[in-house]
Amino acid sequence: MGPFRRRRPAGIRANRGPPVWPLGLFVVLLPTATDASVIAGVPPLIATGLGVSVAASGRLIRVFAPVDALGRPV
Repeated sequence: MGPFRRRRPAGIRANRGPPVWPLGLFVVLLPTATDASVIAGVPPLIATGLGVSVAASGRLIRVFAPVDALGRPV
């Protein structure tokens, strides 16, 4: 290259692409974070336990889901 070759300043690394740790974090947290979101058979059980209709328990879950999603990181 000759004398005009440009050198990187100390402490600056070559671009190696995006970091891999977010993918690892996603793989680890996905099974643990989605356990509370699986509600397939829950509305009839909630309705029986609270003495309300299945539709009312569905509305309760509809309110719970965004509150849980916003409050979980806190």
